[in-house]
Amino acid sequence: MLSAISAAALDLVGRAQLEALPGSVREVVATESLPVKALGAQVAAPVEAQRILVELDLAKLQRRLDGTQRELREVRDLRRTRRSSGEVRPPGGLNSAGFEGPPNQFEANLAQREADALSEFADLSSRLASAHVRAPDDGFVVGYQVAPGKNSKRRKPALTFVELAKTRLTVTIDPAPAEEFAMASEVLVISASDPTQRFRARLDSLVTTSEKTAGYAFVPLELPFIALGDGAEVRLASPDSAPAAGD
Repeated sequence: MLSAISAAALDLVGRAQLEALPGSVREVVATESLPVKALGAQVAAPVEAQRILVELDLAKLQRRLDGTQRELREVRDLRRTRRSSGEVRPPGGLNSAGFEGPPNQFEANLAQREADALSEFADLSSRLASAHVRAPDDGFVVGYQVAPGKNSKRRKPALTFVELAKTRLTVTIDPAPAEEFAMASEVLVISASDPTQRFRARLDSLVTTSEKTAGYAFVPLELPFIALGDGAEVRLASPDSAPAAGD
């Protein structure tokens, strides 16, 4: 049996291809029905977790939040005024049609209005914070189901996505290395055309082998410089390799 390649001796050139595992594509749904302003990444390009992929027009939600804030201020101001003045009757200037009854009932109604406004404020704030459709993890957009100028649909898919961990980088080496890779070993995948572009990967399996060539599947451990479905000439080096001077 061939011996394993040591990290220090690792320096191989090959052709890399990045693909999604079968059945790994998932739908990412929108949480709001709002106009789409922009798409945040190209299809198949690597994206980091939480990056905005579908930017929505939040003006409608913001107007509702502003209105709720005004309601909350008005109620709180009124309650402070009544407490400081000792007032026991509803002031005629307030919209008090719904507050008929004894003073304690009026105060209870004000308290309920404040509680309702606080609840709505918290709900709208949360919806605003999560309205844009973001990348659920490091990975790749496979396709969009929305477009700028159209509306997203709440609970409907906005895009399809594959997580980085569910992709495999197949590297074909020609000629095949004289020694085997140690399983689960880490390598540094370096662009043959731009050595400053690099990412770590872990050996997953031997895919193909012949007398002349060998193909290895790696799990990317960092976002790669290779687009999903694309390929590139690469060099495999030890994980502690640093860019050469002048790279």
